[in-house]
Formats: sequence, C-alpha cells, structure tokens
Amino acid sequence: HILLSDAWGVSLRNATFQNSRQTYYHFQDLEAWTNYSVKVSAFTSKGNGPYSTSLFANTEEDGMLNSIFL
Repeated sequence: HILLSDAWGVSLRNATFQNSRQTYYHFQDLEAWTNYSVKVSAFTSKGNGPYSTSLFANTEEDGMLNSIFL
C-alpha cells in the first residue's frame, strides 16, 4: 500500500499494488510547488504490516514529484 499525504499529515490518496513485481507508482494531478509525504506498507494474506517512516518530496512547477526511492 502507498499512502500520499499533505505536509500536515492529512491523507490525500492511497494506492494498492496487486503485483509484487511493480516497483513504482505514478500519482497524477498533484499541485505544483507542494510538499507531500509518502508512506508504504507491505501486506500479505495475514494482513497489513506497519507503515514506513514518512518520506518527503515536493512537486515541481509541472506538479510532478521528484523521484522517491524506497
């Protein structure tokens, strides 16, 4: 699971990977010049794991996030 939040920790969007081989996710329609927080959590048939520590990134003028590598 991927959780995208604003700089104040308010959850904005989330995504779930169904394919364990997928190594990236592209959030669309983000605000330009905005700080975001990203957290990830693994899950199995037994349930969700804890979320990671927040990683912070800010968008450029075009609303694209700088790359975040986990």
